[in-house]
Amino acid sequence: MKHSNLPQRYFFILKVVFSKAEEIFKQTKIIIFIGLLVLIGVLVAPSKQKWSVAPALGGTYIEGMTGEINHLFPLLKQTDAEKDVTKLIFSSLIKYNGQRQVVGDLAERWEISPDGKEYTFYLKKAKWHDGQPVTADDVVFTFNLLQNPELQSPFEEGFRGIEVTKKDSQTVLFKLKQPFAPFLFSLTVPIVPEHLLGSLSPSQIVVSQFLQKPIGSGPFQFKGMRKDKSLTTVTLLYNKNYYAPGPYIKKFVFQVYQDPNDLKKAYQKRKILAMLSETKSSGPAVRLLLPQYKAVFVNLCSGKLDLFLRKALFWAVDKNEIASALPDQEVYWITSPLFEQSNNTNSFDLQKAQSFLSRSHSSKEITLLSSPFPENIKIAEALKRSWERLGLKIHLITLANSELEKRVKNREYDLFLTGVNQKGDGDLYPFWHSSQATVSGLNFSCLKNPEVDSLLEESRQISNETERGKRYQKVAQVIQDEAAAFFLYQPVYYYQNYDIVKGKQETQGVTKADRFWNVNEWYLKTKKVKK
Repeated sequence: MKHSNLPQRYFFILKVVFSKAEEIFKQTKIIIFIGLLVLIGVLVAPSKQKWSVAPALGGTYIEGMTGEINHLFPLLKQTDAEKDVTKLIFSSLIKYNGQRQVVGDLAERWEISPDGKEYTFYLKKAKWHDGQPVTADDVVFTFNLLQNPELQSPFEEGFRGIEVTKKDSQTVLFKLKQPFAPFLFSLTVPIVPEHLLGSLSPSQIVVSQFLQKPIGSGPFQFKGMRKDKSLTTVTLLYNKNYYAPGPYIKKFVFQVYQDPNDLKKAYQKRKILAMLSETKSSGPAVRLLLPQYKAVFVNLCSGKLDLFLRKALFWAVDKNEIASALPDQEVYWITSPLFEQSNNTNSFDLQKAQSFLSRSHSSKEITLLSSPFPENIKIAEALKRSWERLGLKIHLITLANSELEKRVKNREYDLFLTGVNQKGDGDLYPFWHSSQATVSGLNFSCLKNPEVDSLLEESRQISNETERGKRYQKVAQVIQDEAAAFFLYQPVYYYQNYDIVKGKQETQGVTKADRFWNVNEWYLKTKKVKK
């Protein structure tokens, strides 16, 4: 009997075992399921949490350019290449943003007295690249130094007679003898360190090691410079103590070529990441628009070209002819020194030109002076073709450097083709006031008009931009009525770069170096951060 009950017992035991196993299996499935949910949650969590890409420190940026680098001292006359490099090394009290507006650089804020004669600047907490603090002493030293005739600084004339004093370690006061509305715009002068240069005379400074190994307070600090026969390399490192966000690019390298063709080849082969060009090629690029224009100035001092001939020349300017001569360049056609653009591209009217010419008693042989730059030669030849349709005889004269300067100073030309940079303040005084028609002045048309003089003098003492603009409009109208100049176009520059460079923006600057206005925000590397 006992043996007969064994199968039932085994069956019972097996049933219990399988029941327990089934229960354990169910629990295990639940655990596995929960585990999978947790794992999925971990994997999916980053996408549910809000993440964004932010600039990160790192990378080497290499930019190419043409020109020469002989020194890196920003208070002396500089080439474009030298200005580009020192723009990154040094800071100024103020700078221009991408819309050509004045913003603080070393200056935290500033105040202008009601009478417009006193400007007070309050400095940020900043350091020189050697770790020393930037103070009011550095600002006072810089402006006293550039005012010293012994230095022969190009900034000297703009600050002549202006008193600069220290109110405390972080506050500087500028005192003017009379109100000067454009003054604020002149304070983009780079500040240099008093603790390194203060014991030297101007004659000692210009031969010092500082010119080759500068120390500034800008976003990048000087590392080294190497010169070969056809290439100069300047290496800068990021300033970890910079007073503004960034910089994010760790190393900034300038490759300065002698031959423009070598520059283009380097860019095509990706040996450099960026270059500034007047022509746009394939690939990413941001525009750089400066307050520059090309124009032909009529020499009114000679009296050789009467008003009828000047009007005839104006109406015979064929801008389509000029456009054909510059097929790879983008330009904005303008009608005045206020950069007013033409409603239609061309004001050419040969019939109207012939009508004015028929009433002229001037000589029909005219000289057109220009520099030998390829762009200017192309424009001059296009103008020659346009004007010779009237039956005029145009003699092209192309001179360079000292020979050109001598002719211009002595006003030895009938017409002068050149480019003009009106800077950020838009002040027309240097170009159209009768006092500037002298040997050293920029009034190339030799315009001497009492109404214009009065308007320009008033404008310099009016801070209201609308009121200044009204006076400038009247000046532009006189220039047009007198046919004192023929305004051609505003050039467009292209800052070409490969798309691995981020943070660049289209810029309205004052100089080419203003393309670096937000260089501390550029980056090559990125990282993920939570929003």
